[in-house]
Amino acid sequence: MQQVLWKQRLYPVLGAFLGLLLVRLFFALYNYPAEPVDFSAILQAYLHGIRFDLATLPVILLPGFLIALAGFVLATILRKREDLSTSISHWTIRTEMAIHLLFGAFLIGLALSSAYNYSFNGRHLGWEFSAYFNDLPMLARSSIKQSPFFSILLMSLVTAFVTLAFWLPSRIKRQNLTIRPVAELGHIFLWLILLLIAGRGGFQASPIRTADALKTGNAYLDQLSLNGVFTVSRDLSDRDQFRPVVEREQAVQVVRDLLDEPGEFISEDYPLLRYMRPRSLQPGAFATKPSAPLLREQSATIETGAPAVPDLHGAEKRRPNIVLLILESGSASLLERNGGDPQILPFLNSLVSRSVYFDRFFASGGRSANGIFAMFAGLPDRAGRTILRSSQIQNRFGGLARLLKRNGYRTSFYHGGDAAFDNLDRVLPELGFDVVIGQEELGNLIQDKPTSTIGFDDRQVLTAFLEHLDAQAAREGPFFGAFFSQSTHHPFSIPENHQKKLRENPTTAHLQSFFAAARFMDDSIKEFLEQVKKRPYFKNTIFVIVADHSHHAGLNYLQDRHIPLFIYAPHFWEPELRTDIASQLDLLPTILALASGDQLYSSMGRDLTSDFKGNDAQPFAFFAGGSDTDIIGWIESNRILFKHFFIEQGVLLPSVEPLEPDNLAAKEPETYEEYLLKAQIFYQLARTLEKENSIWPDSVQLENIYRSAKTR
Repeated sequence: MQQVLWKQRLYPVLGAFLGLLLVRLFFALYNYPAEPVDFSAILQAYLHGIRFDLATLPVILLPGFLIALAGFVLATILRKREDLSTSISHWTIRTEMAIHLLFGAFLIGLALSSAYNYSFNGRHLGWEFSAYFNDLPMLARSSIKQSPFFSILLMSLVTAFVTLAFWLPSRIKRQNLTIRPVAELGHIFLWLILLLIAGRGGFQASPIRTADALKTGNAYLDQLSLNGVFTVSRDLSDRDQFRPVVEREQAVQVVRDLLDEPGEFISEDYPLLRYMRPRSLQPGAFATKPSAPLLREQSATIETGAPAVPDLHGAEKRRPNIVLLILESGSASLLERNGGDPQILPFLNSLVSRSVYFDRFFASGGRSANGIFAMFAGLPDRAGRTILRSSQIQNRFGGLARLLKRNGYRTSFYHGGDAAFDNLDRVLPELGFDVVIGQEELGNLIQDKPTSTIGFDDRQVLTAFLEHLDAQAAREGPFFGAFFSQSTHHPFSIPENHQKKLRENPTTAHLQSFFAAARFMDDSIKEFLEQVKKRPYFKNTIFVIVADHSHHAGLNYLQDRHIPLFIYAPHFWEPELRTDIASQLDLLPTILALASGDQLYSSMGRDLTSDFKGNDAQPFAFFAGGSDTDIIGWIESNRILFKHFFIEQGVLLPSVEPLEPDNLAAKEPETYEEYLLKAQIFYQLARTLEKENSIWPDSVQLENIYRSAKTR
């Protein structure tokens, strides 16, 4: 095989790689922030981006290589007809070169446009790039007017690439090539294997994702590691079911009316933005009705201890500590009050009568990623592939932990499994967590080995978590700590001594697999809270206990969405049974209120400590699918709606007992159409604001809006 054929493949690979390096250099210079950035940090981010550049090469080179593969397969089949085989090989090489250059012109233009996009949108382009083609003439005119230098550079490069695409292939003379099609096929297959490895980012378990660039928390540095070809290609690979059903302005108005009084929304650029005034935590009822009294035999008085914490307004150091315990697969159906075996969750069963317990609380999705995003970002996740694995995770979010940090809280997250799963190790710091501890970090904190193939068990992690909270409490100011259990995740591994204890007890011997793991989780939480009660900071700590989603298996349609919510703070409020509908989307504003408010927030949920103020006057819950389930839904009053994106007719069913499988859509068409439209609009606005990156303002706008809101 002639050496020129190796160069035929090597030149476009090196050229594409060099082009991506230059594009990111352009990004670094063109978007250099007003506030100086340390050069070593810039260099480190730039070098980190090489991995993303290598992962982008297949997108640029694959079309040309596939042309070559098809051509040489045909030439190999016809190799006995030497002249014809040689002609096919010759034209294959010329076509391959032309395709590389033409496609390269398009993608280099895309990469430069994405770098330019950062200057006014704060992130690289994503799936919305495809929509820009409709407005290309207008965008071109705007670009020429606003940035002549960029426009001239872009047009010059594209023109140069297109010219080369028509000129260079013609320079390849047939008589100068000696081609062996079979050897060329082997050569191409080798390149395809190398590109496949590069495209997934190496040999690690999970393919490289946009969120892997989120390392520093500085938007400029994190975006410097990326290029627009990578972000667009990754985003377009996501299945997108987003279809607007009303105009944007109408969607904004409908959602605002569902959430709060019109005067509470303070920005047209960021339609969900509200200001929560300072709150005072007072003893007595947690919130106004709707609620129901606990049964006499279930009721409990405020647990003994120090008196309720007085007004906290103006005393930042006396803001309450917040501890969030997230239960993996913690279905409400496991509780005795919902028909569950009383031996599965005996401690949580007892906590119902000692907490503010929400009896009609629902998951906002079907996977851990859906629930975590809803709770920490205050927005519904996508129905299909989670936003945590998409390019839109680059957006600005007013994350719960970030809001609490602005009020002086120290923030942390503990999980016994791999924190890289669903990009939690990258996403959670972006949402405001100072400390994110997963299996790898716990290996340095816990002397014993993990009891499960997927990480440390709940008892091990809660022990380390308690030590962390003790250290936080020793410092001045409040803390927000989140724990995410994992023992109830498949393969449901629990310590052998605990399993033996269950087997030897006649009342628990029947608990196996998931249910044994759920009992272990319950016992671990009981031990944790019993230990916390001995700490002085217990009297000024609010515990929020919620599931990420249900355990799914063997559940009916309502149980599959129904999860518990406990707000346990015996030194603040009497126990209460809340019967109004609520969801994980409501946790961000609710926890912000528990932390005494006085902060801007952007959320598609409501504050559960206050009256429901939506003009609709009916509490509701929205949910969006799970793992590729392509479903959105709406729960209101005594009905629940399910709508699959690719099935025309939705389903309307009872959301209270007695449940029935018959679709009520035909019997109650007005209710069906009302709930369907609400669900579609709710989902539309979430995806629209995600597309526009208009969920949360940048730091400069934020401070200006905050000062203005405080003086209203």
